[in-house]
Amino acid sequence: GEGYRFSWTMMLHSRASSFDGVNFFTLRVYCGDNIFPSPVGPENPDVKGFPIYRYIGARGSSALILFPRQLPAMGAKVAEEFGKQPLCPRPEGVTVFGSMLMRTDNGPFHRIVDPEQNLVHTHEALLGRNLIDTVVGTMLDKAPAEQEFMLKDVGSFWDARDLPNSTEDGWIYVVDRLPCLAADPIAIFGQAIEFMIVESPEPLWMEWCRDLQQNECIREEVPAQTEPIRTPQMAVIKFQTSEAVRSSCRSAGKEDILIKFRFGPP
Repeated sequence: GEGYRFSWTMMLHSRASSFDGVNFFTLRVYCGDNIFPSPVGPENPDVKGFPIYRYIGARGSSALILFPRQLPAMGAKVAEEFGKQPLCPRPEGVTVFGSMLMRTDNGPFHRIVDPEQNLVHTHEALLGRNLIDTVVGTMLDKAPAEQEFMLKDVGSFWDARDLPNSTEDGWIYVVDRLPCLAADPIAIFGQAIEFMIVESPEPLWMEWCRDLQQNECIREEVPAQTEPIRTPQMAVIKFQTSEAVRSSCRSAGKEDILIKFRFGPP
């Protein structure tokens, strides 16, 4: 179902989108086709990520992790605030997209939010529902289908596989889908890591950047491998696809990428 593990019915389970300084949750704000760059720093190393923690604090961020269904309302609020500033010639052209990978009970991280779905449109669709649709949608934990931002089949990678021991030798496991990764690369900031692309339907590309502005970067194709690769400490390390993927994240089907990494000396 649509993220059953991450819905209000599973509130008693622990959930997280970050660990040891690595954060897998951000918002991306655009004016037309151009992303708003953010000032980078210790709290927000992602130049392409809206520094949401500065505005809602630790408690607000924890609430969004616990109740990700509130993301459209947050996205609409961010768009409203940007629309009041002389930052975009057309305030109605401000769009907001979510990037969130989450783990339950210290298990693998899974992408749960469609990075191609405009959260502002989802919020408008939610407000436009009639009473019956609102009650049914709330009970089923769903947004209107055409504006749904939560991905289906979260956890499907493990349908025919055994869950790994997430604490074994310090490995962190990340599960994704090829079209979703194409739309929203997975980034790690300011770390030296060991990593393995355990499974992928095609070779991925690694991007290594020496500066947080992501100006000095090199790219290298990396197929699925059987031995870990160790990286030097870099400002940004990205996992991404080798080229544009035609299908959308929403229509991607089941999860098909498994990456594992751990921190290590450069």
